[in-house]
Amino acid sequence: MKKLKYFSILIMFNYLLQSCMAVFPLVKIKMDEKTAVSHSDVMDKYKTKKDIIRAFGIPTKKDKFEGIEIWYYDKGSTSTTSSYGKANTNLNSNTYSGINANTNASASSTTRTYNKYIEFQFENDMVVNWRSKGIDYGDKPNWLGAYGLGFLIDTVLTVVIALNAY
Repeated sequence: MKKLKYFSILIMFNYLLQSCMAVFPLVKIKMDEKTAVSHSDVMDKYKTKKDIIRAFGIPTKKDKFEGIEIWYYDKGSTSTTSSYGKANTNLNSNTYSGINANTNASASSTTRTYNKYIEFQFENDMVVNWRSKGIDYGDKPNWLGAYGLGFLIDTVLTVVIALNAY
């Protein structure tokens, strides 16, 4: 009878760990969809040179082209590396000479490096256009708290059920 209680608590614990820990992150995803701020939304809020200087400081480089003033902000560079390879092994067995193994392997990797930057274009001290590469100032969802809360609720419910079983 005691083994049945332990088994039922284990099943209940497993069920509970899958309930709140699955539900709370899904609810958080739906809430984040309604309040998410994209990179474009963040960048569109800058309207004047004063706004840009307040947010980003002095530009790395300034240009002027056909009456449009262009400010560049260098944000460093990023490298991405991808590797791939393949190997072929041939095993030949012979009763007189034993096992003969041949392996052909080849590997290759590619590294791409690009500069991260933000560029603002001005006419009469007003932002008329912007562009960026490698930068994302939008909201990044964080579901760790939702998982933690779900785990806490599941654990408390399991402990309460286990204590009531005795």
